[in-house]
Amino acid sequence: MSSISVTCPAAISTATNRSKLSAIWASPEWSEFVRIHTEGKKCENCKKKEGDIAINAEGEPYTVHLTVDHPFRWAYKSRELYLDFEASMCRVVCRTCNSSFEKGLDICPECLEHYKQMREPICRHCLFKKYPKTERYYQDGQVDQKKRQAGRNKKRYRKLHPHSCDHRGQGQRCKYRPGMVCDQNTLNAPKNKCGHFKAQKVKV
Repeated sequence: MSSISVTCPAAISTATNRSKLSAIWASPEWSEFVRIHTEGKKCENCKKKEGDIAINAEGEPYTVHLTVDHPFRWAYKSRELYLDFEASMCRVVCRTCNSSFEKGLDICPECLEHYKQMREPICRHCLFKKYPKTERYYQDGQVDQKKRQAGRNKKRYRKLHPHSCDHRGQGQRCKYRPGMVCDQNTLNAPKNKCGHFKAQKVKV
């Protein structure tokens, strides 16, 4: 089981309960429990089998391993219930799908390859194949978003570095001439009225 980082209160509670189950996961009883219920099975979510070779989001191959998933979080509170496959309505899934559930993701039902938000009917890749113009709208939106972000970054940088000269320090002190006070304003300095002017990396 991989570690998770979450902010949802319910998920935080789940993570806390899981930490209490570390003793169970390390026990031979749990290993036998998983073996019995996953032997000869396939992931109920992505349909992959134990030992299959799959490709992760980074394009790297990995070996599929099955495990037992507990959909009901209250099953974590009791050792007996946790190790009762039927009473806690467990299901067989691969470890990748199991960790994705904690992030609010599940496998796309059409391609069984890419993961998507649970509220979404299909993944982005399948959506773009069905509706090419949607991908164009998406790409255009991405470009606009980057432009807006660049503008915000520039304003933030300017707020922290209000002068156009990179040598301008705190209290109008000149970094090029230690102890000297700069007498150029942010507009006049770029016009070569200062022989020590050095433009900042981010343009005004």
